[in-house]
Amino acid sequence: MKTYYARSNGKLERFHRYLKKTFRVASADDESWQKELPKILMLYRASPHRVSGKLPTMLLFNRELRMKLPHIESHVNTSLNPEHHEKCDLYQTRLNLYIKMLWRLKIALLIQATEA
Repeated sequence: MKTYYARSNGKLERFHRYLKKTFRVASADDESWQKELPKILMLYRASPHRVSGKLPTMLLFNRELRMKLPHIESHVNTSLNPEHHEKCDLYQTRLNLYIKMLWRLKIALLIQATEA
């Protein structure tokens, strides 16, 4: 069995490129990469895949990533009317999109700062 497989090597190289960029950001902020590694990996695992649109944790473990961010359980109380459920779902979707946008913006700004 060969250890080199071209298609999987490309995926690994892209992941290493991501790690190197985030390590540069951490070192620019005078943080050690060892201390920042859990945060970097959590951010990577919480980012949806470009093609599938799903989180890596969902694809690998078939469950959502547990995070300390606020989360609204949809349809917890079935006695509420459907209009209220729709509003809760919409709020949760908008909140998740906003948080993802903030994370991407922060990473983009940190990467630009290290490249400058």
